Amino acid sequence: MTGNRIESRQFREIRAAHYQISLIIETKIISLILIVEKVQISPRKPALVPDHTGDKTMADFIPPAHNTASPFADMRGHHVAVRTPDLETAKRWYVEKLDFRVVAEWDYADEQLAYLAPATDDHFYVEILGGGDPSPADVRPYTDLGDSLKYAGYHHFCLNVASVDATVEALRARGVTIVTEPFELLAISRRLAFFCDPFGNLIELAEVLP
Repeated sequence: MTGNRIESRQFREIRAAHYQISLIIETKIISLILIVEKVQISPRKPALVPDHTGDKTMADFIPPAHNTASPFADMRGHHVAVRTPDLETAKRWYVEKLDFRVVAEWDYADEQLAYLAPATDDHFYVEILGGGDPSPADVRPYTDLGDSLKYAGYHHFCLNVASVDATVEALRARGVTIVTEPFELLAISRRLAFFCDPFGNLIELAEVLP
């Protein structure tokens, strides 16, 4: 009898331990479900996650899940192209004013082209197309952001920075035209500003707000 009582007590202890473990596992599963549901409900809310450089100041939105079944699943952003009357003038401006690096240069028919990359970013290029005999472009010398939004077609490209205000001051010190002073757009948790190249093409600066 004594042996049976000992075995019965051990069985109860084992069963109680299993019950406690089950409760812990169930609680963790519920917590994970709540976290996943929260992310799925707010897919566009900015999140402090590292960008491709590992810099958390460049946090961005949490996008929807990848559509790996798409026939275009191999598409990746690579560059934006800007047509200019003169390649050398444009190239010199990007190098001297923005510290861009010349990645490659080549000719195409009677045009001269170049890829330029930001000072420390190898994942995004600006392609400059110069030379030839370009027709007059419908690019206006915008005096403010509101005026620029009146017209259809290509508008600007954007560069992420750690501090919009510091970048604007550095650009101003180099004689770059600031089209729109820094302002906050809380709908996307960003601080923004706009400047332009010598030909009136707009470039946006974006800083993720904490």
